[in-house]
Amino acid sequence: MSGWRSTKTAAREAVSRRARGARGARTFAGATVIAVAFLAVSPVVHGQAPSPRGVKVFIVTMFDVEAQPWIEALGLTQTLAVAGLPAGDPVVRCNADDVCLVTTGMGKANAAASVAAVVFSGTFDLRQTYFLVAGVAGIDPGQGTLGSVAFATNVVDYGISWEVDARTLPAGWTTGYLGIDATSPTQKPPGLFGTELYTLTPALVSKAVALAGGATLGDDSTALACRAGYTSAPASASPAVVACDTTTSDTYWQGALLGQRATQWVSLLTGGAGTYCTSQQEDNAAITALQRGASAGLLDATRVVVANGASSFDRPPAGQSPYDALVACGHAGLEPAIGNLVAAAGPLVSAIVADWSDWQNGVPQ
Repeated sequence: MSGWRSTKTAAREAVSRRARGARGARTFAGATVIAVAFLAVSPVVHGQAPSPRGVKVFIVTMFDVEAQPWIEALGLTQTLAVAGLPAGDPVVRCNADDVCLVTTGMGKANAAASVAAVVFSGTFDLRQTYFLVAGVAGIDPGQGTLGSVAFATNVVDYGISWEVDARTLPAGWTTGYLGIDATSPTQKPPGLFGTELYTLTPALVSKAVALAGGATLGDDSTALACRAGYTSAPASASPAVVACDTTTSDTYWQGALLGQRATQWVSLLTGGAGTYCTSQQEDNAAITALQRGASAGLLDATRVVVANGASSFDRPPAGQSPYDALVACGHAGLEPAIGNLVAAAGPLVSAIVADWSDWQNGVPQ
């Protein structure tokens, strides 16, 4: 279900207070990033195009409500137009610390197209860049709660599968989903597409989680009200930083049986190494575009971090139907989720910028 990225008017209104909050400088783990004035793109000199702009950290968000807290916190006041970005967000935003952000649009198609447009634009020098894919997601109540921030090592495509009508399942099957060219839901598929699983650099993920350890995470009354239906931790607890894996699908799903399938699917594709935690709509697509850039020698695909803020639960509490949960609490954690993404992943951004001499050649020991 998952709490995926939606631009419904209600969701936008729910986060307007946070998105329009404190402007200027914000401090992450002792490092302050100062807002800077707009700087125009360098003009063409003597008929030659300007050199590609160096970037230390590139943040990938999917819609404007996710992007706005980063824009304000990091002072992303420089704008660079990039052909191929969505009409509603046609620019990349940067600051004087060489941190940039793109808003891709929602869903796999938008994410892949927008990230590819940036990577292959020739506008940026991305060879030493760290990429942070940061968006909201649904969360398994057995792994976290509304407002929690999850850092993933394994990014698994939930949507690349065969589907058998669940009303006519073969005997013994618990789900109608199975891998393409598999013969049962428990058989690992051959991975024909090549985008079914991305395993990120463990040392970088661990560093991000460690840096997030001191973050103060916010909460709100809407999240508290929807969390109250769950009687045990971590669903009933306060937001926290967690390390667990994520699934990608254009379909915004909800329900315990689909959640069980996500758990089994992640375990199957990772050989038992992965732990399903969050579900979202874009991450495999964004990483695929980055992988294409790496294959072209334009960037280092080992420098990718995925952080998901939990805006909804992926299954209802006892006594509530999946549909009722979706309608009542489908975006209940959106406001704390987007703020907590900045609070939890911001320290990684600040560390890279502040200690660039340590980070530019790889993750510091």
